[in-house]
Amino acid sequence: MRQDSQFGRLYQERVIQLRGGQDATDRRWEIWSLQQQIGFDPCFGTDVRYACERNGCPWRAECQSLCADWKR
Repeated sequence: MRQDSQFGRLYQERVIQLRGGQDATDRRWEIWSLQQQIGFDPCFGTDVRYACERNGCPWRAECQSLCADWKR
């Protein structure tokens, strides 16, 4: 993974934070890549989800299910 792009750095930071959650990391990588392709900022599973108002996002339900109810 190239780290010279903002997206590459974000991905590497998330991998480090997740430490060994390879399946979850692969899923996040896949979704971040798709988000970038359709013009979204790669935000799936990041802290941005706590304030997300993007109701039309196809990954919203999955992303929101990753955080505690009290943080929504």
